[in-house]
Amino acid sequence: MDNPVIFILNGKEIRTFSNPGTVLLDFIRKELFLTGTKEGCREGDCGACTVLIGENSRDFTCYRAQNSCLIPLGSVHGKHVVTIEGINLNALSPLQEALIGEGAIQCGFCTAGLIMSITGFLLSGRQLSPENAIDAIAGNICRCTGYSSIKRAIEHFLSESEISPEAGRKRLESLIKKGLIPHYFLEVPERLKNIPQTENTKAEGAVVAGGTDIMLQKRHEIPDIKLNFLSKDIEDAVRLENDFLILDAGLTVTDLMNSVVLRNYFPQIKDYLKLFGSHQIRNRATLGGNIVNASPAADMVNILLALDSTLVIKNKEVREVALKDFYLAYKSLDKKEDELVIEVKLPVPEAGYFFNYEKVSRRTHLDIASVNSSIYMKTESGFIKSVHISAGGVAPIPLYLKETAAFLRGKEITFETIHNAALIAGGEISPISDIRGSSEYKRLLLRQLIFAHFQKFSPALIESPEMLFT
Repeated sequence: MDNPVIFILNGKEIRTFSNPGTVLLDFIRKELFLTGTKEGCREGDCGACTVLIGENSRDFTCYRAQNSCLIPLGSVHGKHVVTIEGINLNALSPLQEALIGEGAIQCGFCTAGLIMSITGFLLSGRQLSPENAIDAIAGNICRCTGYSSIKRAIEHFLSESEISPEAGRKRLESLIKKGLIPHYFLEVPERLKNIPQTENTKAEGAVVAGGTDIMLQKRHEIPDIKLNFLSKDIEDAVRLENDFLILDAGLTVTDLMNSVVLRNYFPQIKDYLKLFGSHQIRNRATLGGNIVNASPAADMVNILLALDSTLVIKNKEVREVALKDFYLAYKSLDKKEDELVIEVKLPVPEAGYFFNYEKVSRRTHLDIASVNSSIYMKTESGFIKSVHISAGGVAPIPLYLKETAAFLRGKEITFETIHNAALIAGGEISPISDIRGSSEYKRLLLRQLIFAHFQKFSPALIESPEMLFT
């Protein structure tokens, strides 16, 4: 490579000609010998390798906890990377003291990642409540200490911390005053502005935005692939335009959860997307990546299918493809290799609409769906005016239930209508038996999820015992 990857690491500028496909965890530990960041599962599940990635947003730097085992080195160009060594001062911080005081540290292997996740929350969390802090460490597994002592430590620390609730520079100053981060954090926003873009971030090649799956599946191949590291326009990533909500494909799951524009139309979106991966994965995984990865059980795709979404695809020209027509076969897409999904368009929902998302997995959080389903519906006088419904985990592709939706349109909402819709849906799917359940089990799950949609729409519809056993 001709140009270096330049970023700030713990307050020090790093310029390296190392392969941009090198895993950030390996660069930190093996080339810089900062071994406080631990190597655990290397799959983004345990959180031991958690670091903070800071990006300029308006006039301050926004920090998010991410798994360094899933980050290619080139994607941190122009950003601030913080490891456990970068927040440790001359003495233990009040946070570290609180963990020790409550017996929340035993072997210590997971502790560094845990502290980084909490620090990221303290830096950029919107509401500094114990509940939100505990949610921020949901992606950090503790193998031997037990979680009760960790929760007690967090609650004890926050009750006495008196950290400024105001985001940005005031929050930084408050954290510095409390001895939680070093003073150099105040200089970072201006220093990041002075890092020039290089051809490494603009070169043609395989596009990497989040990379949470490709860095897992193709870790050994990535260093030999020419990469293009995608960035998004943070200031205009979600916008309303001509009766459509336009979503930048580079948005992370966390961006979607926090979008005021999106939550104005879909107030429950944050609760739905909490079922997607861990906190660290949500901070990195992108909308476009979830779409193009084409997992049959993809959570965001399942939601987008029911919202009648359209993809904006670009190379030399721009074209649009309905999401329900985008998947041709297993991992086969209506997209050429040199095309890029740049935006997703959602029709603005009609007044009085009903939307619901359901997911069944072997555990509620941090798991892939056995079956998931979403429905969008507009009704008038007890009849279904318009409807879109999706199903995941029951076919080789994320599935739009075309026949089921066609049957439901114009129908009166009755027990018989719902029951027949479930039967039609069963005829549209082709589940296989795998680690997440037998084909028969998945068929039963989809039927029950369809019942669940209508039960949430009108609980009286699903009171009858025969609905559960017919």
